[in-house]
This record gives sequence, C-alpha cells and structure tokens, in this order.
Amino acid sequence: MNKPLWALLVGICSFGLAQPEAPEVAAVPWRVGGVVQPSLLPLEPLERLLGPKGVKLKEMLVLGRNVLELSFPATRNSLYVRVVEQNNASYAVFDDILVNLAQLDLGVNLPVKVEGWSTPTLTIGATRFKLGSPRNPVNPYLGYMYLVRKALLDRGDAPPYLSKLLDDNPLTRSCVHQLASSDPDGTVYAVASRRWAEVNLKAPYDRIPGGFPQPSAFDLAAVEQGRLRLRLPQATAQYAPSLEAWQQAKDPDTLLLIRLSGQILDGNAVYQVVVPSGGETLARACQKG
Repeated sequence: MNKPLWALLVGICSFGLAQPEAPEVAAVPWRVGGVVQPSLLPLEPLERLLGPKGVKLKEMLVLGRNVLELSFPATRNSLYVRVVEQNNASYAVFDDILVNLAQLDLGVNLPVKVEGWSTPTLTIGATRFKLGSPRNPVNPYLGYMYLVRKALLDRGDAPPYLSKLLDDNPLTRSCVHQLASSDPDGTVYAVASRRWAEVNLKAPYDRIPGGFPQPSAFDLAAVEQGRLRLRLPQATAQYAPSLEAWQQAKDPDTLLLIRLSGQILDGNAVYQVVVPSGGETLARACQKG
C-alpha cells in the first residue's frame, strides 16, 4: 500500500475514534433589571450536557414554583434550581447552582469546585462540566458575590434577586484600579469595603432598606492577561492586611481583597487574603460624576 493512501486511512480511523466534544450550554441574560444582569441556562442543552454524565434532571413544582432537580452521582442531596420563562422558553437560573453548592450538604469529602469566569468549570464529586460558551458566556458575578458574602459575613440567605445586595450608585464603580497578577487567566478575586459589609450585616433577608447611605465598594473580577481590574468609588484605595483587621477597621472605606481558590468546603468558598504592595492602589482612571 502506498504511503499517501495509508496516511489517509490512519487519519480516517483516528477521526472515527476521537471523543465527541461536550455539548455547549449557551447562556442568555435574564432581563430582570438591577446593576448586574444574571444568567439563564436553556434546559435542553443542559440535559444534553449532564445526562450522559449520570446526572438526573427532573422538573417539578415546589411551593408553587417551577424548579429543576439536579441529582448528581454519589451526592447526598440534590440541587434545586429555579426554572423561569423568558421569550416562551424555559431556563434554569445559573446563580441558584452556586447558591445550592454553598447551602447543601452534598457529602463528606466530596470535592466541590467552581473555577473560571465566562465559561466556569464546575466539579461536583466525580462530575466535571463547563457552563456558558465563548459566544454566549455566563455572567457569574452574582453567584460569586453570594459565595463571598457567605464566606466573609456568614450570611447564607439568598434573596430571589441577588443584585439587590449591591450598591447601584454609579459612583460606586467610577474608578478603575489595575493590579498585576501572576495567577492564571480566569482566577477570581473579590474586593469589599467595610461599609458594604456593615450594611449587609444589618440588612433583612431580601433587600437593603433605604439603599446604601454612601458609595459602598464591592467588586468581583477575573484575571485577564496578567491583569486584574477592579471598579471602586475612590481614586486611592486602602487594603486591610487580614480578615481580622478588616473586621475591626474604623474607616468604612477600608477594603479586603481576596482570591478565591475555587474550592467550596463545608459550605464556604475557600479564599486567601491578598494585600497589594504598600497596602494601597491608585486608580488608573476615574469617571466624573
């Protein structure tokens, strides 16, 4: 057999043996308003992605609300995610998945991770999958905010619209601070002011009564090409050296910067406190109010 024909046959066989790519679950924005737009996941692509991995999906009615039950192999409890209608189609609420991962006992020594930003990878036991697509990414901002709020403030309650726990004053995000980072792209950071923490600690379950009295810094961002960009109210930002120092800070604008490892352990996101050089950063640019 001549070499060109042999090479062609080898190529055909290799193509036939190649593993098919996992189905994509393209996210769409949930048009509910708020300073951050949450994401929705179409049900059929979600089932095509998770079904072959042994995950059982079942729509049901719980307390008058449509929910999607997600039963992962070897987990102690199932996840329950809201199902909403938009443009005559049914979707699962992405944020609810992260809320469930921090609220439910899924099993002793069961690995649980959420890693990445626009197409995050989730690990639940032996099941590993990616949500979102390059063309239709997930916006994980509010889901990560819930994990940070629970870890830092021990507030495990989750109102229907997490965006209500953020300051919607544009001045809160008027200055861009940029930090160099050696972390891989997609590594998630969070920054929170003591004022944001105090208001949230006093807030009831589902809202901030009367809103935030002054711009209350909170932001999340992922490393991109060795850079981390945070949106803050002030041109100069001061950072606490530890969680304890932040909790005891008298200046309500004192910030805590943390890097999320992706792991969720005993219902809390695992993180490390990061202190920028000199304990402060200066804005690259500020928008005038």
